[in-house]
Amino acid sequence: MNSPSAVASALLVLSLAGLGIWYLLSSDGLSVPVGPEATPIPSDPATREDAAVVPVRTAASQIAALNPNDGAPSVSVRVLDVDRHDPVAGVAVRIEAEGRHCNAMTDFDGWCELAWPAPSESAQLSASSDDGLVLDTPRRITRGDRLCNLAFARTITLFGVVRDSRGGGVAHARVYLAVPRLENSGKARLESSLLAHADAAGLYRVQLRHGWPAGSHLVAVARPYAPAVGSLSNIQASTTQVDLQFAEGSILRVRVLDEGGQGVPRCRLRVMTASSPLLSEWTPDEVPEGAGGDLGLVSQLVETDETGTATVADWPVGRDAMVRVFNERNRRFCVIEAPGVVRESGRPTTIAANEASNAQIRVRVETRTAVQVTGHLEGFSMGEAARLIVTRIGGDGGNEIGSMRLSEAGAFEAQFSQWRRDQGGSFKLTLQAAMRGGDWQQELGTYEIHGDPVLSGVIIRR
Repeated sequence: MNSPSAVASALLVLSLAGLGIWYLLSSDGLSVPVGPEATPIPSDPATREDAAVVPVRTAASQIAALNPNDGAPSVSVRVLDVDRHDPVAGVAVRIEAEGRHCNAMTDFDGWCELAWPAPSESAQLSASSDDGLVLDTPRRITRGDRLCNLAFARTITLFGVVRDSRGGGVAHARVYLAVPRLENSGKARLESSLLAHADAAGLYRVQLRHGWPAGSHLVAVARPYAPAVGSLSNIQASTTQVDLQFAEGSILRVRVLDEGGQGVPRCRLRVMTASSPLLSEWTPDEVPEGAGGDLGLVSQLVETDETGTATVADWPVGRDAMVRVFNERNRRFCVIEAPGVVRESGRPTTIAANEASNAQIRVRVETRTAVQVTGHLEGFSMGEAARLIVTRIGGDGGNEIGSMRLSEAGAFEAQFSQWRRDQGGSFKLTLQAAMRGGDWQQELGTYEIHGDPVLSGVIIRR
């Protein structure tokens, strides 16, 4: 015999069937709607009957409770399968600005609507799904973006050929995924991860189970080429071909001159790209040798010839360069003039692309000189003399403990290093004596040395 509740449920099904709505009875007595089939909603708001009204399953009162921002615009989001273009339900969507956010879940038609969370003109839109990946999120949107279409895929397969400038495959090239990330300061930076190695014919293939932010790229790296870049925006299918081709490089020449206008030979330079083509607002301070290529950056180490000219081959066309002049053990360089700028600096010099064929950097050349200090000790025992140290205070290289040598007659000799522009110049030397393991110390004074780097007659008394 049927129970009263079962009879009532059957009558309800019959009465609603006339309205075209069918319900299934679950085991716990709850009814679940299964029809009629929803009418697809056009993705273009101009073709919808009422572009201002989006049918969603998140009540407006819920949105208002999450974001009490009366009068703020809303953003409609629709998620479609990248291959079949079917709506995707159950995708978690989030919009965030100024520390406030609004969350929603796509309905059976792939739609959701979110209130603008803050007075800011831009916000970050992100989406995620346990069943697959949503492409090009997070992304930045503005208050004028009232409708955002997102693409969903279970997995993404990327394949292609890495080619040289003539179209031939480049064997064993490395393929990276480079993505923009926001730091706590709000500035963007780049991160990269190795996806694949091309085979002997330059072919690569990789399957991804995670999405990527808007503005991401593939980057191919192989010596001696400048990196090849391919955009991942607007992927149209879950299996997509992205070919990467290295461009023909240019020649960059930089001449290093001393204060007298003569070329400085055997001077080492680090030549780096001044910015990345993947993220225009990101300017790196340093690009080490062998690194940065996966981020679209180039770094080469070169040396000037006998005329002071350094030649950089395979330089990316139209890219500015940062040039750092390396100091040496016994020779150092201070940039005093660079293209378009007169300055004295240890920072890299930026050379514009239109000056790359004939750029000049003028430097002050300083050499390291060994300074000999000699004198006598008075009032020291042999044990105390063995613990004595003499230190050069201050100067270009900071404090320096001299290399000491003692004789039985109480004479001593110490050696220090000193930077100066030429061997015939003059410099000052400030000395201090102290004893290791004790509190005794003595200021020996400041001495000015002219000509030969020798200071004699220094007396150290206990």
